[in-house]
Amino acid sequence: MFKTTQKIKKIFATILTSLIMLSSIQPIVLAANQELSGSGTDQFIARQYATKYQTTDKSTQDEYGIIARRMIPKSKGWKFGNGDGILVFCAEHGKSYATGNYYNGSYYRPTDEKMLKAAKVAYFGWYQERKNYGADGDLDRDSLKQYAFTQQMIWETLGQSSASFLESDIQEQYIDFKNNVNSKMQRMLQKPSFNSTNVKVEVGGNITLTDNNRSFM
Repeated sequence: MFKTTQKIKKIFATILTSLIMLSSIQPIVLAANQELSGSGTDQFIARQYATKYQTTDKSTQDEYGIIARRMIPKSKGWKFGNGDGILVFCAEHGKSYATGNYYNGSYYRPTDEKMLKAAKVAYFGWYQERKNYGADGDLDRDSLKQYAFTQQMIWETLGQSSASFLESDIQEQYIDFKNNVNSKMQRMLQKPSFNSTNVKVEVGGNITLTDNNRSFM
């Protein structure tokens, strides 16, 4: 674990539309687990990983590469487990946050279209598969790569970066990753093939409908 000196401004993770607003400097976090605080507010300790996946952006060209961020409820202290942490993604490229700092949080709903799309990227890029994996333990190399891909795509979605990964084979994998995430987001907008059709079901009976458009896959 290492420390940075710049203060956090905006960070977020995702599960649908529940967000946490942190401290007076207004960083943004989308809660991965709303049960962290029954009142919707909590204090969190900032922690981070080095993914070591570097891009052409100067801020990711050091030995750490893109930084993976997580936040731990202050009530858990530095001794945590059982999924208590939250994996989050940076929503302001080039800004970081200090390991060990404490932040206050409360929930709200985003309305900005770019932020809403970025939340979908975070969900389909990471949380749909990984959920909160790694929030209270070490991330393996494959999950660090997936995190780095998701983070870079979020920055692109927000119009904050157009960088490429330095290693050509990693960049090719990133393009495939983006195509997959974009495909999933597009399917969200597609109606099922049985939309607008009339279906009769006898009382107490059942029927199986097949969606040939695979809208919800």
